[in-house]
Amino acid sequence: MKQEKDIFKKWISVLVILSVFIIAVTSSVLYINNITNKEKVCGCIIPIPYFILILSTLGLFTGSFAFYILSRSFAKEINQECKNQNYDFLDVLLMSLESDERKIMKIILEKQKLRQRDIEKETKLNKVKVHRIVEKLKQKNFIKFEYDKKIKYLLLNNKLKQIADETGNISKK
Repeated sequence: MKQEKDIFKKWISVLVILSVFIIAVTSSVLYINNITNKEKVCGCIIPIPYFILILSTLGLFTGSFAFYILSRSFAKEINQECKNQNYDFLDVLLMSLESDERKIMKIILEKQKLRQRDIEKETKLNKVKVHRIVEKLKQKNFIKFEYDKKIKYLLLNNKLKQIADETGNISKK
């Protein structure tokens, strides 16, 4: 209940900040419109280019501050959810991947060493799609390649393999 109140308070504070910003921008636009209609463009207190710079800086500050407030509460909420669900590192890592990437990573975790053709058969994805996903996973440093003569095998990265071994998420073969 307390956590819900904290999130509600943060949302209210973000809405107040954004409302103040919207009021400031609206009043500034009305001020500039009033000045330009009187044809005293050069006679205003703050020159228009500086005024635009001030408003854009204020907008960046307001957006950054609102993001900071909300991202902290969401990060705490996600961490709490992971603790409640008893997720380990590899579960969270797999959740961060797209669905097809996740399927392939689960197969690699299960089989430990396999060819790309094996993944194509097991996932029923076409050759090009599997190749692209495997390349993405390689770029993200999740997997590595091992060559045996002319055959290319896919394996987990050493660090991920170690974590998987420690947490029991890898099949022992």
